[in-house]
Amino acid sequence: RSGCRTVDRIVYFADADGIVKSITNRKIWKVLPLLKTLVTLIECHYPEIVEHIVLFNVPKVASAVYKVVKAFLDPVTAGKIELFSGVPYGRFKELLEEDVIPVEYGGTNRIDYPQTSSN
Repeated sequence: RSGCRTVDRIVYFADADGIVKSITNRKIWKVLPLLKTLVTLIECHYPEIVEHIVLFNVPKVASAVYKVVKAFLDPVTAGKIELFSGVPYGRFKELLEEDVIPVEYGGTNRIDYPQTSSN
């Protein structure tokens, strides 16, 4: 169809700011069913399409845990996952077009994305 583009790769960025608070106040558990569904759909319908998973504003404790977990992951999968303690503005611009990157992360995209709260 005209105007349609085939999805041939997924680059996933996630802001982990507030994740520890969300875990301790148990609000994160409300999001897990959605995340599980998304992972299942991607694995089922788009195997091997995930090119990069970039998690940023990751707490030090999570980075330490990931170093242990990484040893148990498939090397190809582990190679797709990147963790940053801050916001990797440069990495955003390496992997995404500026018009896709939200303004708060250095791009020009002004779409009002849904926000989660750890409060």
